Amino acid sequence: MIAEAWTSERADARYLVHAELKALLAADAMGLTRSERRRCVLYTTLEPCMMCLGAAISAQVGAVVYALESPGDGASALAVDRPGLPAVFRPPPVRGGLGRAASRALFARYAASAPPGGLRDWALSLTVTA
Repeated sequence: MIAEAWTSERADARYLVHAELKALLAADAMGLTRSERRRCVLYTTLEPCMMCLGAAISAQVGAVVYALESPGDGASALAVDRPGLPAVFRPPPVRGGLGRAASRALFARYAASAPPGGLRDWALSLTVTA
């Protein structure tokens, strides 16, 4: 593990502080070479949004692995390699479902202690199994 982070939108009163983006920024500060970046895997509890997936592409990580799908803003379907793209813009392989049950449990635990409102409702929606 070279970097880890947590979402801090509430604590920082900012919106662009997603865990994935913060971890990628910390890794970027290490000055890794392109080949070292390509050997990195971004692991995340929730399917990355478009911003975080774009950051992973720009950071040139080798793969993205997430635990739980995010129906509202998950962007993994956008990680499609289009013919003719230069290698620097090609999305990494994206895989979901690793640790799905544990991720659901985290969101359930959060929802149980969160005040009523939209964020709590959203977290609860992620705990429903299909």
